[in-house]
Amino acid sequence: GCVLATFLMGIISRLPLTISGEMILALIAFALATYCYEGGLVFYNAMLPEVSHHRRMGQISGLGVALGYLGAIAGMFLVLPFVKGKMPLFDPPGKDQAFIPTAFFFLIFSLPTFLWVKQHRHHGAAKLKIRSAFQSVWKDLRATKKYPGVLRFLISDFMFEDAIATVILFMAVYTQAVMGFGEGEKTLLFAISTASAAVGSLACGWVTDRIGPKKTLSLVVWGWIITLLLVALTASRTLFWFLGSLTGIFLGSTWTASRPLLAHLVPKEKSGQFFGLYSLSGRAAAIIGPLLWGTVVLYCKKDSAVVNMLNHLTGAMGVHFSDSTLQTIQYRLAILALAAMMAMGWIFYRKVPDKR
Repeated sequence: GCVLATFLMGIISRLPLTISGEMILALIAFALATYCYEGGLVFYNAMLPEVSHHRRMGQISGLGVALGYLGAIAGMFLVLPFVKGKMPLFDPPGKDQAFIPTAFFFLIFSLPTFLWVKQHRHHGAAKLKIRSAFQSVWKDLRATKKYPGVLRFLISDFMFEDAIATVILFMAVYTQAVMGFGEGEKTLLFAISTASAAVGSLACGWVTDRIGPKKTLSLVVWGWIITLLLVALTASRTLFWFLGSLTGIFLGSTWTASRPLLAHLVPKEKSGQFFGLYSLSGRAAAIIGPLLWGTVVLYCKKDSAVVNMLNHLTGAMGVHFSDSTLQTIQYRLAILALAAMMAMGWIFYRKVPDKR
């Protein structure tokens, strides 16, 4: 479904449709591709206990995450000749030509899993009923009571992913509005962060197998909190480049450590059920974070009551904001709000059992 919908996005502009028709069909294809991709991740994540030994689960998880980020970098270079017109599929060349080769590469790199990864069927597997699948979500949530720490993990993961998804979504806006980065600098920062995520994933996988996923994820979360605090406070472009790299490292490390932790908390035969909840919490988190960001940016501008009160409090301590800082303070406060959300998630997370 993901491959077909992505392919469709590549040919929509070539169909004899009106502009409104193209937009509607493109939105439908995009929604279908996203739905199928996110649904596939549930099964992909649930396969982790099947394809790895519990002593090396961190390394396997880290390798998968690292290859994913390397694939993101390679993918940009692979589709660039089609977009730039050096290998045009149609005339004229354009960004829409990225979708067809993307669909092709997605299919090609999926084949090893389909052909060579063996699935172990569990006894008692039931026939799939779509209606029952939706009804089972509430049942799955109640089932978390049987496995200590799972509900706490899902709540904390919701907050972690909420903050992280918002950072990913608005970091380009932040770098331009606060740090004054141009398009070229933003692209380079993205590439550095992505490469750092690949390296961080591999390193985190090794650490996860040595000290356990709970301790590793706890260190990663505190790394996020400290990094976000520094991002909100710094005016140094040099330091910001370094923090961008750290953000990538902690981004890859989060996915690397969280999956083995959940796999250790639930029975192997229940992996699909609880990784489904894990994916659901992550996708739901993508809604709350942007709302928080937008609220802070909208109501915490330079002349707002919140900023005036903050200015008086810091002024009483001998700390004064520069005019340039006040011009963009709403974005800095939004980053601090995300750091606070990560800290709240850690409060729930700290009582998750340390099972290895």
